[in-house]
Amino acid sequence: MVGFDIGITAKYLSGDFSVSGTTTDDKLATSFEDASLWIPMAYVSTKIAIPMTGLFVYGDVNFVSYDDNSVHDYEVGIGYNFVDNMVVDVAFTVGYREVGIELDDVDDIYADLTFEGYFAGIEVHF
Repeated sequence: MVGFDIGITAKYLSGDFSVSGTTTDDKLATSFEDASLWIPMAYVSTKIAIPMTGLFVYGDVNFVSYDDNSVHDYEVGIGYNFVDNMVVDVAFTVGYREVGIELDDVDDIYADLTFEGYFAGIEVHF
């Protein structure tokens, strides 16, 4: 079985940020900001099940780019369905995920961040 999905989604970014550095006259300065904003994004998702094994591979990509700003969030992994019936589906997944944010003066926020790493999880659909 192959599943494919394409559409529009949104990420909500909220948090408190502090930035420290030196000014042009070599003085130490720290600035504190709080921010919250919605980021609309396009997404593509696919899942390929290997028949009669319970195994599947999947990938999800969320992305937006405008002016000098971009946000991406992608995830790839493999999984195993160990409960698959009409009431509930339970799967174990492992994979890799990366989230990158590059903002250039969005609500006075400038950022170039990347979060990435491997993960393991339990997925429950009912």
